[in-house]
Amino acid sequence: MNPLSNFKIISEIRSETGNKLDIDSLQQILAGHWKPYLEHTSVIMPDATCYESAIRFPADVKILWEWVDWIYRQLKLTVNTLKCRMPRTKYAKQNSRYHSYFKKRKRGQSETRILKRSLLHLLDKLIGALEETIQTNVSRLKLSSLFYKRLSVIKKVLQQQTVRFRGG
Repeated sequence: MNPLSNFKIISEIRSETGNKLDIDSLQQILAGHWKPYLEHTSVIMPDATCYESAIRFPADVKILWEWVDWIYRQLKLTVNTLKCRMPRTKYAKQNSRYHSYFKKRKRGQSETRILKRSLLHLLDKLIGALEETIQTNVSRLKLSSLFYKRLSVIKKVLQQQTVRFRGG
């Protein structure tokens, strides 16, 4: 038996089948067949199979990591634009800690607390480094209002998460 040489064969079959289907006429036929059995044809009833799939559970660690990652990328872009030295951070260490944390099935409370504390500290440090870089080179940078708006949201999240972490 010879293995298939075209690994995209399933996709090609689906595409060809999809191009040959006439969904509109199929819907007309199905609607005509089922119409005698339906009472309220002008009412649309959604079922449980329709749901938003892009919504994720907002875990504190996940939110903090997303903001740390965004700030770090912005800092890196800013430093590359200005052609100056990147400030020293523990980003690489936190990156590996975060990914190993989320690979685990069961995460302990103390491990979550330790990671939250270090992410809060790193986020605060990165925001400070980014603001310092921007302030010292304000004439050479052109940053959008969306950037400043997002930065203010990140500061607010940092403040809220710090209060929440301390038990407020």
